Amino acid sequence: MASGSRNDPYGQFNFLIEIDGVTRAGFSEVSGLTTDTNVIEYREGQEVTTVRKLPGLMKYTNIVLKRGYTQDQSLWNWRKHGKTSEVAIETLEIAHEGLELEQ
Repeated sequence: MASGSRNDPYGQFNFLIEIDGVTRAGFSEVSGLTTDTNVIEYREGQEVTTVRKLPGLMKYTNIVLKRGYTQDQSLWNWRKHGKTSEVAIETLEIAHEGLELEQ
């Protein structure tokens, strides 16, 4: 039986950040993968009893990743607001303008 040490720092994390095809950090919790669509109500012409409803602007909540770990400094360099060279990340919040599903 082989007795080597396994170096898998992301083993306990279910959510991974990938930049340019390389995993840069792992997180144990994610929230904010939601959208909200405003409803626009209006009345047509002489109709007094019927309100028409149309989809309006879509809002995307920020993605919040918690309890992260990385050995790679490129996530910190990408963020460009880090004040130290720490590699453990408690919370990373990403503001975005939309979500896409990859298949």
